[in-house]
Amino acid sequence: MYDQPLESSLLLSEFKVNHEFAPLINEDQMNLSVNIWEEGNRLEIVGMSGSHGTHVSSIASAYFPDNPDLNGVAPGAQIISYTIGDKRLDTMETGAALVRAMCHIMQNSDRIHVINMSYGEHAHWTATSRIGELIKDLIDKHNVSWVASAGNHGPAISTVGTPPWVASNTMIGVGAYVSPEMMAAEYSLREKLPGMPYTWSSRGPTPDGEIGVSVCAPGGAITSVPNFTLRGAQLMNGTSMAAPHVCGCIGTFII
Repeated sequence: MYDQPLESSLLLSEFKVNHEFAPLINEDQMNLSVNIWEEGNRLEIVGMSGSHGTHVSSIASAYFPDNPDLNGVAPGAQIISYTIGDKRLDTMETGAALVRAMCHIMQNSDRIHVINMSYGEHAHWTATSRIGELIKDLIDKHNVSWVASAGNHGPAISTVGTPPWVASNTMIGVGAYVSPEMMAAEYSLREKLPGMPYTWSSRGPTPDGEIGVSVCAPGGAITSVPNFTLRGAQLMNGTSMAAPHVCGCIGTFII
């Protein structure tokens, strides 16, 4: 709590209407937005609990017109963000949140063309789940491409997790690859080595025999993170970083 009152009030309209956001105070640079529900009787204040989502989004579509070297794969592609993680569950997603997000995408499939999901974990018999059926309906009936990270549990085979295992015959599961140029730029590796999958990148097939990993993409990037980190960019690694590279490539064809 602050002993002194804030110098000025923070005035924001609904984010979904005007896309307004701002920090509560300039010192912390923690951007907030608001949603209004129940005909104005409930106010929701939204903030970020980590930098992962911003980093992933920047890989896919960061746009810096004055410094194009910082651009993402599909600069300026429009993004709709869906929160599926629950901080009370250590940011794990819930089935209810996934279903709500998919329902909203189905209702807006005329303007949503590709999904990136840098999210997931291990599960048992996920290919038989109701959520798996909804994923297939979303992809097959609403013509939306779904890109998902394969997981970071390699190098053993059959380590691909959910969501690619949920619907691997319709979803694009992405593994993580490191090139010689990435080795030099991101890790200062002096010895020249051939490009290869990261050792920790999950491998297929799925336990029930599906391919699991459809393609590999760069699994590390130095790119934007939220203002509250007080840094301009950060190196992150994972299949979470590989998936938005693929998503951005798909986006370039849509743009």
